Amino acid sequence: MVLDYFVTNFFLLFVSIGIVTLVTRDYKISNRNAIFPLLIISSVLLGSVMIALESFAIANPSFVMLATFCTAFGYCLRPLIICFFIQMARRNKLVFRITLGLVGVTTLVYATSLFINVEWMSHLTFYYTVSENATALVFHRGGPLNFTSHILSLFMVLYLVGGSFFALKGQHRADALPIILCAIFVIVAVIMEMVSWATNILNTCIAISCLFYYVHIFQQASFHDALTGLYNRKSYYRDLARMEPVVKGVIQIDMNALKFINDNEGHEAGDLALTTISKAVLESCGKHMYAYRMGGDEFLILSLGSKDELIQAASKIKETIAKTRYFIAIGYAFINQNEMTMEEASKKAEEMMYREKAEFYRHSGMERRKERI
Repeated sequence: MVLDYFVTNFFLLFVSIGIVTLVTRDYKISNRNAIFPLLIISSVLLGSVMIALESFAIANPSFVMLATFCTAFGYCLRPLIICFFIQMARRNKLVFRITLGLVGVTTLVYATSLFINVEWMSHLTFYYTVSENATALVFHRGGPLNFTSHILSLFMVLYLVGGSFFALKGQHRADALPIILCAIFVIVAVIMEMVSWATNILNTCIAISCLFYYVHIFQQASFHDALTGLYNRKSYYRDLARMEPVVKGVIQIDMNALKFINDNEGHEAGDLALTTISKAVLESCGKHMYAYRMGGDEFLILSLGSKDELIQAASKIKETIAKTRYFIAIGYAFINQNEMTMEEASKKAEEMMYREKAEFYRHSGMERRKERI
């Protein structure tokens, strides 16, 4: 039985070892990027063990209770795995609690199958009977509740795709592509199992999707600023090379008095200031805008939208920061492809920003020095 398990699940085990190796290299107990992949793989491997035990029990008619338990466990485990996947991708505590609650309801539904001596209860989801020649158990789908796990899994995957896509404010929609591909992969596996086109493929699909998404996380990290989560300078040059012909405007932002905060309140206070400003920048971006932290206290937004959207975003950033204790200088320029190049627009926005900066220091009386962290 053990040998059969390793042969049947060789590919799954291979992928799992790969994920564990990647995750444990930089594992920290508070690192959610590490915790949830490990939870997913642990759950998938547990599910594969349950499937092996289920196959063993089906071949031995006297183990009907074991077969029923393993099948019910597998039904409950699948949405739980997708729940972990949602948390790995979205990191929303409320959504996590809701999905865990739905998994709990699913568990109660499939627990009815364990009452094998109470026919009406066991037949609500699925049940086993002994074959005519008494050599094996035969699986039977019960009522509509049998598809509870499949339907819940589908809805959770659809939420993952939709939520991840619409959460990409100020970011490239292409960043959601890995999640969409993973979700499609899992959805196809769920449907194939529902219509009995395939069996026991969902666990491997989830493991491969987990590996794919985990690699995507690290790839994305190289294009994002570690402190603020905005795109970094490297990403800016990459995007500019690709999008310059369609860029319609640029906004440049510089924080005022960051060095004063660092010197008098410490660098943690400075970091808080930068994250507050970056949040305001991100929330003010329209769907055709991309925000970058260029380094230190410098931020930049590329706009592919209209002039009105550009001005509206700049005004919203000013209004949001005005409600905080921090100060910024901001400049912007709209690009007319026939009259102005990207380089000229950047220079124009920078000049406007530096005029605001000079005005701030003239009125505040603070010493103006080069501010970097």
